[in-house]
Amino acid sequence: MQSSMIHVRRNIRPGTLCAAMVVVAGLAAPSAALADLTFLTQERWIETVAPRADSLPTRVSSPGFTRFNEVYTNAAKDSEAIGKGDATQDSTLGSKITATGTASGIGGGPIGFGSGESYFKTTFTADTDTTFNFLFNASSFESSVVQYFNFSFTGEGVNFTSGDSFRLVFGQTFDLSGEGTLKAGQTYTVEIDLYAFGDGMGTNGDGSFGFSMVTIPAPGASLAMGLGLAGLARRRR
Repeated sequence: MQSSMIHVRRNIRPGTLCAAMVVVAGLAAPSAALADLTFLTQERWIETVAPRADSLPTRVSSPGFTRFNEVYTNAAKDSEAIGKGDATQDSTLGSKITATGTASGIGGGPIGFGSGESYFKTTFTADTDTTFNFLFNASSFESSVVQYFNFSFTGEGVNFTSGDSFRLVFGQTFDLSGEGTLKAGQTYTVEIDLYAFGDGMGTNGDGSFGFSMVTIPAPGASLAMGLGLAGLARRRR
């Protein structure tokens, strides 16, 4: 697990109505800022396994906090061990946290198998209390199985989980959404794991996940200032 830090800030400009009011008053309003998110750790990787592919690396990991966008495949080397594993992930750590991933495994022959896994985990803090909302979904494809997936978003006052060892079969889906408040200075953790396996008995694994979390700015001081100055301008006319 990587343990350095990255600091992210996002600002949104005041609305056009507020900005126009401030211009009438002859003053510029400051931006209404979202909370700063500081990312403390990250562990993101994809892994694939297939028989007789020992010479190939099985895992590709994110080296840092920048966007992680990888696709990886491992395939069997001979006809006696038919198997293939695939995994993908595209994730970003910023003012908006996003992650999508897939995992699949196909097996055949007397000793054939294949597996894929996509893993995402990060810890972060906020510099001020701020509200958030998030969406998470996971699904298995038709005629396929996701042998395991897990989702959790936890911290002070936040506890959203899918439960351990959750299984999806033949087109099943799992959806979870929520909202809450991030407390200033507290540590929060998002963790996602998706694993699919295929064997020589005709069971193939294939599934995907998606996650998005955004923070929501509270009404800023700039809006109140803009409205106050506009009212003052009207009284002076």
